Amino acid sequence: MQFLTIYRPSQPPSGAAPAPEHMAAMRQFVGESFKSGALLSTGSFMPRANGATMSLINGKFDVGEAPAAPEQIAGYAILKTETEAELQDIVKRFLTLAGDGECEVLRLNEFPQG
Repeated sequence: MQFLTIYRPSQPPSGAAPAPEHMAAMRQFVGESFKSGALLSTGSFMPRANGATMSLINGKFDVGEAPAAPEQIAGYAILKTETEAELQDIVKRFLTLAGDGECEVLRLNEFPQG
């Protein structure tokens, strides 16, 4: 099973750099997760102002400014787990390191390649 997780912190980022110990713990967690095969991809987002909205309506393609969002999305991960319990363990460990906030978890449809 593959899942997209989207992390939203409870508070907007302060702009201060995280403590070196915190960054080391997060790097270790990410490294272990990649090595185990549970983490397929992860990253953070640039400020929303750098984004855009693209749409196709009645055959007309349009590119516009990114809409204002009520909350900040800080990052994402694509996870692959065998069980729901394994998924919950990984997300709980991440949230413990990332701090207060929530992860929206969406199961991905996996299409055959080839």
